[in-house]
Amino acid sequence: MSTSSLPGGTHVLSGVESQHLRSFCTSESFSQSDLDTYAYLLQSGPLDDIRNDFSQRAQNGNSQEISGLDVARQSLAAIAYGPTKVPLFNYLLQLTILNPSSRTLYLDITRFLALEAKVPCDSLDLRSTSAFMYAISTKPYWDPEFAEIMLEADATVNRRIDYSSDGKKKTIDALKWFLQKGGDLDIKDGDGVTPRRIGTAVVRLVPGMSRLLNGNSNSGASSASSGPKL
Repeated sequence: MSTSSLPGGTHVLSGVESQHLRSFCTSESFSQSDLDTYAYLLQSGPLDDIRNDFSQRAQNGNSQEISGLDVARQSLAAIAYGPTKVPLFNYLLQLTILNPSSRTLYLDITRFLALEAKVPCDSLDLRSTSAFMYAISTKPYWDPEFAEIMLEADATVNRRIDYSSDGKKKTIDALKWFLQKGGDLDIKDGDGVTPRRIGTAVVRLVPGMSRLLNGNSNSGASSASSGPKL
């Protein structure tokens, strides 16, 4: 399947269009040929080399129209690896799973880029999903430590959240964490489905879900992000 056959535009996807895109994104992944030298630098570090790279980008980007720091930040925010357009922080989150022995390095790199270098952290992949959203989605990730870094860097909380279940405790913990951070249970996806509706559907299967939903019925932000949703 190629990206040319996928629905285009910025409209909210639903039904067959949404399923088409989801199927593509779950069946495709990046390969070595999709990665550049910076991707390999992120894989192996060290952190000092990441710092030096950012400084060099900022120095080379200086002009009368825009600061070198802004050029460096935007060049990294524009990263989109592979057929599913994996952004910088989504890629770093994936590395924590692909190479868990280097997790500490990847978190340190993430903290530097997001909190010190202040690279925008809300870049979206082809599925309109940010690193923060993946970090609390429970499958394959449930990584509140990574999500906290994204929040500290002003990640948007209330975009579409996919609570695909990878175990009952993970689902409860992720939803509770989402609500504690100002998450809105009533954000609708393209098909009009909300986290509250998903939670209600599995109340009998997931102990504690009913109490969580009822106890936080007014939690979260008053409105959802205007960003694209599936």
